[in-house]
Amino acid sequence: MSQPPTGYGYGGPPPVSQRPTDTMAVLGLVFAFVFPLLGLVFSIIGLQNVKRDGTNGRGLALAGLWVSIASMVAAVLLVVAYIGFFAVLLGTGSLSS
Repeated sequence: MSQPPTGYGYGGPPPVSQRPTDTMAVLGLVFAFVFPLLGLVFSIIGLQNVKRDGTNGRGLALAGLWVSIASMVAAVLLVVAYIGFFAVLLGTGSLSS
């Protein structure tokens, strides 16, 4: 008869317990693409939870934070460019006939 590997017995290696992933960190990354302000809030809460509880998800929360910030900056720049475009258009008199 063959012997099982030493230290494991017949059931194989003992199960490895993993820390859970923080839900707010996951939601922060998901909402960063749809609602950046909500993604920013959830990411900040997720970072605080990871630090306090020791759960996984720090990378997800950081990614959600940066994607939210980049999305909001892009939206502000787009609005400023849009307003500037129409200000120049109205200033030149191109719309008056």
